[in-house]
Amino acid sequence: MNEHSNIENAGIKVSVFKNGRSRAVRIPKEFELAGENVIMNLQPDGSILIRTAETSGLVDYLKTAEAWTGDAFIGDDGDLEPLDEIDLP
Repeated sequence: MNEHSNIENAGIKVSVFKNGRSRAVRIPKEFELAGENVIMNLQPDGSILIRTAETSGLVDYLKTAEAWTGDAFIGDDGDLEPLDEIDLP
C-alpha cells in the first residue's frame, strides 16, 4: 500500500516550497488535471480549491443559468414503451 492509497477520504500531505517569489506544491499524479491551466479559489474555511480551467466556463455558466423546470424535455412520450422494473441488489 503506498502513501497515496487513501486520498479520497483523508487527502494526502504534500510539501510546500518556494518557487521564485511564490509558494508551490507538487501535484501528485493521482490528482492529474487536464490542460495547462487551473483555477484556484480560497474557500471560506481557508482551504484551497483547484480545478481545471477547461471546465471553469461551464461552472460560471451554471452559476447564472436559469433552473430547468422539466418542461419540453420530451414533448410527447406516447410512443415510448414503459420502463421495465428491475430488482437492485
